[in-house]
Amino acid sequence: MYLKNKLSKAVHVAIALGATSTLAISSHAIAQEGAEQVERIQVTGSRIKRSDMESASPVTVIDASAIAATGATSIDGVLQTLTAAGGAMTNPGINNGSEGNSTINLRGLGSQRNLVLVNGRRMIASGTGAASTVDLNTIPVSMIQRIEVLKDGASAVYGTDAISGVVNVILKRDYEGMEMNVHGAISGEGDASDTSIDFTMGGSFDKGNVVFGVQYSDRGEAKQADRDFSNCPIAESTNDDGSIELYCAGSEYAQGGHIWGETADLSGRGGEYHDFVYSGDNNDRYNYSKDSYLFTPMQRLNLTLNGSYELSDTMTFFTEAMYTKRWSNQQMAPQPIWNSETWNYSSVWMNPDLLNHGIVEGEGLDYGRRMVESGTRDFDQVVDTVRLVLGVEGELDNGWYWGVSYNKGRNDSVDRLSNLHNIGSINEAVQLGNELAEQGLTKEQILAAGAFDPFTQASWVGDSISPFIYTEQNAGGSEMDVFAATLSGEVFELPAGMIGFAAGYEHRLESAYYSPDSLTAQGLANDPRVEPTAGSFSVDEAYVEFAVPVVEDVAFADNIELSTAVRYFDYSTFGDDITWKLGLTWKLNEQVMLRSVASTAFRAPTVGELYGGKSPSFEQIVHPATTQTQAEVTVGGNE
Repeated sequence: MYLKNKLSKAVHVAIALGATSTLAISSHAIAQEGAEQVERIQVTGSRIKRSDMESASPVTVIDASAIAATGATSIDGVLQTLTAAGGAMTNPGINNGSEGNSTINLRGLGSQRNLVLVNGRRMIASGTGAASTVDLNTIPVSMIQRIEVLKDGASAVYGTDAISGVVNVILKRDYEGMEMNVHGAISGEGDASDTSIDFTMGGSFDKGNVVFGVQYSDRGEAKQADRDFSNCPIAESTNDDGSIELYCAGSEYAQGGHIWGETADLSGRGGEYHDFVYSGDNNDRYNYSKDSYLFTPMQRLNLTLNGSYELSDTMTFFTEAMYTKRWSNQQMAPQPIWNSETWNYSSVWMNPDLLNHGIVEGEGLDYGRRMVESGTRDFDQVVDTVRLVLGVEGELDNGWYWGVSYNKGRNDSVDRLSNLHNIGSINEAVQLGNELAEQGLTKEQILAAGAFDPFTQASWVGDSISPFIYTEQNAGGSEMDVFAATLSGEVFELPAGMIGFAAGYEHRLESAYYSPDSLTAQGLANDPRVEPTAGSFSVDEAYVEFAVPVVEDVAFADNIELSTAVRYFDYSTFGDDITWKLGLTWKLNEQVMLRSVASTAFRAPTVGELYGGKSPSFEQIVHPATTQTQAEVTVGGNE
C-alpha cells in the first residue's frame, strides 16, 4: 500500500486563509522544464545562472500547485509517482525495515546513490542510527515552492552521492501573505487516518523578507490482518503435475515449543515437542502477517524559517532554518527465539515427560519458539533534525554573481524495541540448573535458585519469563558542516552568444555514530551481536563549469550548446581524484531538441560504511548440493 487511494476511499478537507504570492516555474503537474525566463536563475544540474531553462541534463519540475493537488502531507507521497523512482523508495508506511524513514531511490540504484538538496545545498543525512541518507520527513510539504528532480549523474557539479540523480527541494523564500491548510483522510475501513495542519506566513519590509512555516502531521495505523490481500504471507508450491499452487505460508518459528535432537529421526516423539512440520494439515509455520502493521503510525512537527536582508544595493544576507521532530511506530509479530547453545537434557529437574517421547538423559536439544505470550515486538523512534544555513550573496560590477555560505546540520535519534528476550541470561539459567543437578540438589532447590527449565511450557509465560524480557534502546546521530563559496557569470562573447561560467570551493565535515543496546552489543540478545559505529571524515572540493554556445539561428539548429564541468576532491579517508562531465544540447526548433551527456561519477563511503561495526545481515545460502536437512537450515529475516 503506497497510495491512500489504493488503500481505500479518502476524504480531504482544505481551508485556505489570506493571500499568497509564490513563484512557479512549471504550470504542469509534472513536466519537463521548458519555459524561458527573463530573469537569470540557477537550474538543478548546473551552477550557472541562465535565462534558458533547457540544458543537456533532463530535469523534472513539480510545482507547489501540483503538490497541493496530490493531497500529500509528506514528500514521499509526491516523489513516488515519478517513473524515475520506479516505486523503489522507502516510505514510513513500510512496516519491516523502514524505521519510520522516508527515502527516495532513483533508478533503483539505492537511496545512498542519489543526492538530496534543499535550495541547492546539501541536506543533513537524517533518520535513525548513523544515517547515510536523507529522511524526506524532515522537509515540510507546506513550505515547498517546487521540487526539481535531475535524472542524470551530477558528481562533477555536486560531488559525491549524485550517481543516479539529484532531488532539489526549493522552499518558499520571497513570499508575502498568510496561508493555512487542514487536511484529513481516512480509509474506507475506518483506519489509516492521515491528518495534517500547516500555517505559512510571510512578509516583506524595506530591505528584506521573512517566511515562517509550521506543519503538524498525525497518521494512524492499519493492520495487515484487516485486509484480505495482506492477512497472511503468500508462497507458492509446484504440484506433481507442474501446476503452481499458492498457499498461506509463514515463519518456521511457531507458537508452541519445538525441539530438534541430535538424531535425524524424531518422528516417533509426538506430543507438543516434535520435529518441525513444514507442510500439510499439521503445518507448524506461524502467520506473522496478522500481527504486523500495514500502515504505520507517525507524528511529525516541522518548523521552518527563511529570511533575507539587503546589506547594500549589491549584497544580501540570507538564512534558512529547519527543525523537525518525528515520533514513529511499527509493530511486528512476537519475537521468535532459539537457544544459542545446545541444551543437554537432565531428567533430575527438567520436564520428565520428555522421557516418554524418546528423549534420553544428557541428549543435546535445540529449541525454537514464537513468544506470543510476551506480546508483539513494538518499535518506536524519536528523531530530531536541525539544519541552519547562513550566507551572503551579491553581484559584482561586471555582472558576476558570488556567494559564501555555512551549512550546519545535526540529526539525533533514539529507537526502542520492546518485548525482546535475553537468551544469554536464559542460557545461563539453564546451565545453572544442570550444574546444581550434578551437585545433588532437588528439583525444588534448583528452581528456587533461579534455574530455568526450557522444556516446560509454563516456564515461558508469566512471572517465570518476565525477568528475561527487556526493551532494547539504541541511539544514533549524524552531523554535517559545509563551508562553500561560489562565483558565476559570463566570461566573453562568441558569435553564438556569451560563455557561461561557474566555479566554487567547498569544505565539508561529516561525522556519525550509532550506540546499540548494551545486551545487543555484547551478543547476549536473541539476535546476533551488533557493534557500535563512530567516525568522521572531511573533504575539500573545487569545481569549474562552462556553458559554451556553439551555433545559433542556422539551418537545422536554432541553438547548439556545449556544457562541461570538472570537480577535484580530496578526502581525508582515501585521497583525491577528479570527475568530469561533457554535455551537448542541439535544439533543432521549438518542438525538437536532442541532448547527450557523458560523465564520470563517484560515491564516497559513508561513516557507517567506513567505521561500522559488525551487524547481522540475515542472508542465507541454500543449495541442493549441501548435506543439510531442511530442519537444520536457519531461516533468517525479521519475521
